[in-house]
Amino acid sequence: MYTEYLIEITQYWPIVIILGFIGFKYYRTRVSRAEMNSLGDFQNVQLVDVRSEAEYSKYALPLSINIPLQVINSESKQLDKAAPVILFCASGTRSAGAKQILKRQGFSKVINAGTIGNVQSYLNSRD
Repeated sequence: MYTEYLIEITQYWPIVIILGFIGFKYYRTRVSRAEMNSLGDFQNVQLVDVRSEAEYSKYALPLSINIPLQVINSESKQLDKAAPVILFCASGTRSAGAKQILKRQGFSKVINAGTIGNVQSYLNSRD
């Protein structure tokens, strides 16, 4: 009886995992939008795309700079530590890693905006 119940429950794990992932992405998007809203006028915001150079060359946001995750540790000197930094990539994973690196280096305001689509959507909504 117990094993039948376990087998019945385990068949739903893929659905639970997918729904959890979707829920997390939705929550993460809402949080990053709220963080970006807190920056106000966006005058001194630094938009940093941490995708590879090849990805960046195919499509880039206006006013963004490309510092791939692989080199952000050494290339972060291009950035102003006192100005807010908005990080993004294709899925949000690399920007999450980049955020941790910049925070360890003493950057005061770092936002992981997740995907390039999130940032594009946010910028379009400000127009």
